[in-house]
Amino acid sequence: WNNMALDGSPNPWTLHEGMPVDSGVKYIVTKWYRERPFV
Repeated sequence: WNNMALDGSPNPWTLHEGMPVDSGVKYIVTKWYRERPFV
């Protein structure tokens, strides 16, 4: 998944935001995908 155009500008189709919940609890899970080994 690439969120940048070839010229380095952001791809507008990948923009997103977190919205507040009206009631209850919000959980967030993040998964990182790396192109190279992380040192």
